[in-house]
This record gives sequence, structure tokens and C-alpha cells, in this order.
Amino acid sequence: MNLSVNHSPTPFVSRRNILTAGLGVGFMGAGSLNAWASNLPDPQSEVWRDASRSRDLPVLLRWPADKPKGVMVYSHGLGGKKEGGDYWGKAWAGAGLLVVHLQHPGSDGPSLKGGYSALRAAMAPEQLIARMNDVRFAIAEINRRHASGAASWGSVPKDKMAVGGHSFGARTTMLSAGWQRNGISGADSQPKAFVALSPALSIKNNLEQSRREMAAVTRPFLVCTGSLDGEVLNNGETPESRRMVYDAIPAGKKALLWLDGADHFTFGGNEKLIPSTFIARREQATMDMEAAQHERVARISTAWLKEQLFGQAMGAATGLSPADQFLRG
Repeated sequence: MNLSVNHSPTPFVSRRNILTAGLGVGFMGAGSLNAWASNLPDPQSEVWRDASRSRDLPVLLRWPADKPKGVMVYSHGLGGKKEGGDYWGKAWAGAGLLVVHLQHPGSDGPSLKGGYSALRAAMAPEQLIARMNDVRFAIAEINRRHASGAASWGSVPKDKMAVGGHSFGARTTMLSAGWQRNGISGADSQPKAFVALSPALSIKNNLEQSRREMAAVTRPFLVCTGSLDGEVLNNGETPESRRMVYDAIPAGKKALLWLDGADHFTFGGNEKLIPSTFIARREQATMDMEAAQHERVARISTAWLKEQLFGQAMGAATGLSPADQFLRG
């Protein structure tokens, strides 16, 4: 089913900084990412054809070493590629998930080569609709391949599915989970859990309005953001507006990972793919701690997904700084 839009996107509020003192929580880790991912097969690049939209969708498939226990559909940020989020992708595959990294024509890296006008076009609400339909198509294609029993697809447990994404991909994830904004909606009932890295809501609206927009997001939802996760294109996002996604979700099955000193690109999961179009300057301290922050995001999101999809209790946590937070609500 294709989606439609009725209005233009709402602008974001001006930037503010935030320093939040958090709970020192522990994390029951299961070894480093290198240990998890050391025996993974090489990822496979394919192009999936959505005939209904005459649209070719590049994908990168990360298969686990053994039979898949579940599947994650991952959406990159504005100007990204299917190789984005590779740090988490390896961790999730190491935990037994088949990870399907999507590349969204129209808002991917090649789409930004036309300068500022191309950037504006890539940010248009029509591209968010196209992304949401890409996710819906990918889920349908996974189901089709599972039903056909082709190659290893018959062993993919399609009833244990998650959707995740970074930035623009996080908004795509929010739509899949039930977010409704400016006439754009399109929740998919199949995914059981969602991971949004650097999501955002407009705080032109107050928290009450944001809660109305997120009222249908009742399945398990993990928000990952941090104290420097603000604007990157002078569009006004703040750490508060990103954290507001967690605050706006109904209580019951939501979680928040807040990392002190982490910026927007920390949560991209592949520093080699930061588009040159983005004007945000990164602090040296943030870049210095990036490897440690990546490890935290990968480990905690993996443990959380295993709990939601496999029923393996996450337990208490270790390894976060005193100003970091891991919350459930």
C-alpha cells in the first residue's frame, strides 16, 4: 500500500544545548563486537525490484553464521547508503539476526550530488513516503522469499522482525511503528520491535501534541540519542527534540539509551559515510570516544532486541558513564 501526504513538514525549533546527569546503570555484556562478528559470512549486495512502483532498491544482506533467529530491516539517514549502520548491523547479525540494510533512491548519497536543490528535494515529505514504502516493500519481499523457500530464506523467522534506522531512517522507523504526522502514516503490523537512532519530533508542537502523534506506537521501541545530538543542517533539531520521541511514546514498552557526549554522527554507525553536505562541526572529544560509544550502542541495542524478539531477559547493565542513561518506561 502506498502512502500519501497532505501537508508540508513542520520546521524544527532552534538549537539548544543540554547536559543531563543520568543514572549509572549496568549492562550484562556478552563479549566485544569483534567476538560477536568474527565468524559472519561476507555481506551480499543485491537489487530488489518493486514492480508496483518501478523502483529498484539496493540492499545489503548480513546473514548470521547460523540459521537466522529473526530479521532486522534497517534504513539509513539522509545521504546515506546501504553500508550505513554497519557497526550495529554486524552486532545484530552476530546475535542471530538477518540484517537487511536498505538504500533509498532519492534520499541516498548519489541523490545529494546536485547541490543545495538536490538536498532540499531529498528532504521533501515525498521522500519520507517513498522510504516508508521501501520498508513495506522489503517486508513483503522477505515474506515472499520465505514462502518460496528459496535458498536460506525459508529458515528466516518472519514473525521475529524488527525495523531500525538512523536520522531520516529513524523517522522512517517511527512511521513503521505508528507515528502519524502531517498526513503521513503507514504503520506495518508485522515488526515486533523498533530501534530509532537520532530520531526527532518537531517541538513547534508541545509534548501533548507529540504524544497525540505517537499514540499508536505501542510496540517495543528503543530510542538512542545523546547530549550533543542536535542539528546538522541548520534545521533546528536539539537533543531535547530527539529525546522527546521517547517522552511522547505511551508508557509500557519503550526504552531510551542516552549517551553523554554523543553527537548525531555517533549514531550513524559508520563514520566513513558522513555526507560532506552536512555542516555540523564535531567536537574532538566526541570523535575520540566514538569507538567506545559505538560499542555501547551495539551492545545495548543487541541485548534489547534479543529480549524483545527472543525473550532473553536483558538484565542489568554495566559499561555506561555516570552521565549516560538507560531508561525504560
